[in-house]
Amino acid sequence: MNYESLISMPFQLFSQEGYFIIFVVLFSGLLIGAFMGAMPGLTATVAVALMFPPSMQLPSLLGILFLSAVYTGGVYGGGVMSIALNIPGSGAAVATTFDGYPMTRKGKYYEAVGYGLGASLVGCFLAYLAIFFLLVPIGTFAIRFGPPEMLMVAIFAIAVIGVVTGDLIRSVVAGFLGLLLGTIGSTPMGIPRGTFGFFELIDGVPFVVAIIGLFAISEAIFLLNRKEIVEADDNIPKFNFGKIMFGFKGAFTYYWNLLRSSMIGLGVGIIPAAGSTIASMMSYGRAKASAKDPDSFGQGNPEGVVAAEAANNGSEAGSMSTMLAFGIPGSGATAILLGAFMMHGMTPGPYLVRDHIDFAYAVIISNFFQAFLLLFAGILLIAFIGKVISVPIKILVPLIIATSVVGTFAYRGMMFDVYVLFLFGILGYFLRQHYYPLISVVLGLVLADMLEGEFFRTITIYSNGLWPVFQRPIFLTLLAATIISLLIPLYKVIQKNRSKPESNL
Repeated sequence: MNYESLISMPFQLFSQEGYFIIFVVLFSGLLIGAFMGAMPGLTATVAVALMFPPSMQLPSLLGILFLSAVYTGGVYGGGVMSIALNIPGSGAAVATTFDGYPMTRKGKYYEAVGYGLGASLVGCFLAYLAIFFLLVPIGTFAIRFGPPEMLMVAIFAIAVIGVVTGDLIRSVVAGFLGLLLGTIGSTPMGIPRGTFGFFELIDGVPFVVAIIGLFAISEAIFLLNRKEIVEADDNIPKFNFGKIMFGFKGAFTYYWNLLRSSMIGLGVGIIPAAGSTIASMMSYGRAKASAKDPDSFGQGNPEGVVAAEAANNGSEAGSMSTMLAFGIPGSGATAILLGAFMMHGMTPGPYLVRDHIDFAYAVIISNFFQAFLLLFAGILLIAFIGKVISVPIKILVPLIIATSVVGTFAYRGMMFDVYVLFLFGILGYFLRQHYYPLISVVLGLVLADMLEGEFFRTITIYSNGLWPVFQRPIFLTLLAATIISLLIPLYKVIQKNRSKPESNL
């Protein structure tokens, strides 16, 4: 493979459109995606969907690069609101709330978003650098994941829940609640289940609506009991470029965390439907499990922010790779991008790599530029979101509720979703009051369809016996990883108990 030609071909396309035009398209896409991604309900997927019609008015290359930039900005934007107000713009940004929001509560908002910005930049750059060299081989590996492997991916993600939250009993209870809610909709046979006669639930509980309710509405209720968002008047931050850059540079000190989290995001993103939510959870769990002071996670540890944000952006590259190489979208946003390619007369997959490899690598090369432009777009977004923290509670709470309602209604255009929004808001408030981790509910919702579907497919394929499943190397690797994930926390507890001095009787 001639990598020199893979670099020169995209630049020939860029020169035909003009480098300044390419810059404007990428930067505007990043800004639009970042601001939309930061708003509850307007996830990266929704942002790409909303920008799809305008992109069709642009030439093929510009339209596709614009949507790619919106996707990148949307993934990043969700993390900023998570840090500022504990409101994840998407499921992928939930893990960012664990340590990002506690840092904001301590008056370290700008340091926190600086760490997140640095991690996002590195995660995007490293993951796409890997995709540049491994586009075709990585797609070949992903296509080998059958139902048994996908089932183990879901089980492995569930196993990580206990590591992430630390409270095993409450975490398991909340996780099973999420799985139960995730079974609402249709069975794998197409039979309605748990819909109570509401046709709006035939496709299941709308995930975006659920997380907005669990986090945004419940947070609005909690804010009613406060006079201010931060803990003291003198902690209310004013825009501080120096603190942003302090956090930005600080992210690079966690170089092993950055590399590991970016590759976890890339690896999970390659798997269709696994998604950045699972990637960020796994990455956060690994960072916590391998940390010298795991108890500091959840209390405002910058490493938690770095792990979550690097994995988020790494998973974007993974999703893009399976879409480009095999025409299999790894996420909702890449499914829309697949449609954009087809609207412009190109079908992602082996034929795209053969006939339009310049376009495929133009997307990859453009993401290198997007990673650096994200620094400037991110600072603009940070400056805007930072002002929200200084808004009085009596103004902020109605704004949060109004934004949540508008974003929820825009998601599917159904008033029914607004009712679901408030139901999940009340549920989230109740769970938080009794110290049940919301993230376990979210992970249960994410994994329910995958777990059930892949389980039934596995049973159907191997109806004569499951022994062949245990002869599949990828399945065994995932099984071993799951067992290790369960044993490591247990081992640490045993070691901790042994290290305690015996009390004198």
